[in-house]
Amino acid sequence: QPYQASRRRSYMPVELCSKHRVSQEDVYRGNVTEGLRDVTLAVAAAAMTHLQEARKLAGKLPSSAPQVMQQGTLAGQYLEALEKAGFNVFDQSLTGGGVSPLRRVLALKWNAMRGTF
Repeated sequence: QPYQASRRRSYMPVELCSKHRVSQEDVYRGNVTEGLRDVTLAVAAAAMTHLQEARKLAGKLPSSAPQVMQQGTLAGQYLEALEKAGFNVFDQSLTGGGVSPLRRVLALKWNAMRGTF
């Protein structure tokens, strides 16, 4: 989000921002407010719900699908890191995906061996 905000772009849902009184200027300036954390929490919760549902359906996917679905591993790691950062999208710990490169690679390899994501 910091990269996008520095270019005056925001992908936060406008309806949620309005509901939580978050202006686009707040996002562009990197103002971390309780409202912005609430918006981020709502988006992250929806993303985690979709990820969990996809994981439940993994057994019904074609045998080649887990390779494509490996991005879910990275998404799950990022969502966990975002939660640890208190849903502050501007937290410096989230730079680079919020996880060390080694941990990222190990998780991808581990899940690839198991055929999960």
